[in-house]
Amino acid sequence: MTAEPAGIPLLGSGEVDEIMWVTVQARRMVLAVAVLAVTAGIVWWGVRAMRSGQDRAAPEALPEAQAERTSPPDGAAARADDPVAALRRILDARAQALVAFDEAPLREHYDLESDPGQWALEHEQRRLRYLRAWTDRRRLQMVSARSDVRVTNQRVSGDEAWLSVVQSTRLGYVYRDDPSLTKHLFGIGTRHAIQMVREDGRWVIRRDWYTDPLDEDTLVPEVTPADVAASGGILEPLARLQALGAPRCSPPAVDGGETLVPGILVGFWKWLWRLVPLSSRAASREVAYDRDKAVAYARTYCGGAWGCGNGGRYNPAYRDYTDVGGDCTNFASQVLHAGGLPMDGTWYYRRDGGSRAWVQTTGLLSYLLDTGRARLLARGTYADVVKASDRFPEGTIHALEPGDLIAYQEQGRVVHFAVVTGQDFRGYVVVDSHTADRRAVPWDVGWDQGTVYWLLSMRD
Repeated sequence: MTAEPAGIPLLGSGEVDEIMWVTVQARRMVLAVAVLAVTAGIVWWGVRAMRSGQDRAAPEALPEAQAERTSPPDGAAARADDPVAALRRILDARAQALVAFDEAPLREHYDLESDPGQWALEHEQRRLRYLRAWTDRRRLQMVSARSDVRVTNQRVSGDEAWLSVVQSTRLGYVYRDDPSLTKHLFGIGTRHAIQMVREDGRWVIRRDWYTDPLDEDTLVPEVTPADVAASGGILEPLARLQALGAPRCSPPAVDGGETLVPGILVGFWKWLWRLVPLSSRAASREVAYDRDKAVAYARTYCGGAWGCGNGGRYNPAYRDYTDVGGDCTNFASQVLHAGGLPMDGTWYYRRDGGSRAWVQTTGLLSYLLDTGRARLLARGTYADVVKASDRFPEGTIHALEPGDLIAYQEQGRVVHFAVVTGQDFRGYVVVDSHTADRRAVPWDVGWDQGTVYWLLSMRD
């Protein structure tokens, strides 16, 4: 037997096991603390970066007083040789004109010696007249406006500049009979292709093409197109749209038809569907639709309008169809899918794009009604859908809920889709959309008195 060294007691096997167990647990605790510390650091860094990015990309989220300080500089602060600074002043002046309804200050910002410059000014005059008439008929008063501009492309050569910009405009109105003057804020986003020229040391607008949420009436004569070659490629999207005709939110679909079933089999498929018992059809459309998720998606990805999330940009997971026929139906389909509607063989989006039912107005409208995923509450002009009835004492328009859809028909064609996202403080329905970008915009603003509205209630 080995003798025990003096002063150093030998440990039993049980005691050794206990010490080893304690050591292992201590190492695990140290490792866990280290992992937690690293995780906390990553989360802290991510939150800080996210907040920093939001502060840079979304000034609309700032408090009112601070947001007003981000307005473009006045004439004294801007460099005379900088067309971008001049454009910021001009677009801010145009936004302020939507409150004062005064077109006189705008005249100095246009090249009135050229026909395109006169047409560009007439566009602004027309939208001022329209908005003034709309607010008068709705008994509203515009009280605030602010404009932010993001330049996406520019080409400056001597006294000529071509610019591609995204303008985010915040507008506010009150009801004239509201003693508290509660203000409703809404946002519009516009993509511009602009030609500026320098005259007598000042930059002025010669051409300005954009899809305008405040001037959607297709009966208005089209402005003569600009010379695409001279723009250095900035007006290429305009050329594609003009080749297609006015935007109708019906871009080319990947399937080129109504369903995946080709040619003559489409009719057979519809005939076969009619043989399915009604009870089975009802079961097939019993899909939970989460209105909150749908509205949250719409508010996040509504694009360049003030108040939209994601830095004012569309969801990059989907193709942007703005330049090839319009993106409003694609956006409406995204909202429905985010709300829980599953894709199928007719209504789908894949890597190369969306089906006809996904991206085209008539395709989506037919799909929703044929499958029973939506029901048509009413179809008619403004006077028809706001008129009280026994079924809808406050008018059919007020039966719509957040997550429902409105389709807009002009000249016999459905040309636009918008998503209902809420109401203003008086209960006036507001919508979000693409082409053009809208956030919490009153549902009928920008549309003609002869526009026909399809009110679609999604089945929960």
